[in-house]
Amino acid sequence: MKKKEKTKKKKKKKKKKKKKKKKKKKKKKKKKEKKKKEEENSNNNNSYYYYYYYYYYYYYYYYYYYNYININVTKFLMFELLISGNNSIHKYIT
Repeated sequence: MKKKEKTKKKKKKKKKKKKKKKKKKKKKKKKKEKKKKEEENSNNNNSYYYYYYYYYYYYYYYYYYYNYININVTKFLMFELLISGNNSIHKYIT
C-alpha cells in the first residue's frame, strides 16, 4: 500500500511542474513584446512627440498668418495630420 501512495504523489508533483512552466513561458513572451514596443517608441516617436506639441501649439498662428507666411498646401495639411496623430508624418518634417 505504501508504494502505491508514493507513485500517486509523484504524478501529482509532475502535473504541478508542467503548469508552472506554462506560466513562465507566457510571462517571458509578454516581457519581450513590451521591450520591443518600448524600443520602437524610443527610435521613432521622440521627434514626433516634440514636433506634435510644437506645431499643435502654433497651429492657430500658422492658420491666422497663412497668407503672410505663404506656406504650401501640403505643409499645411501635414500640420493637420500631426494634430490628428499619424505616426508616419514626423519622418517628413524632421
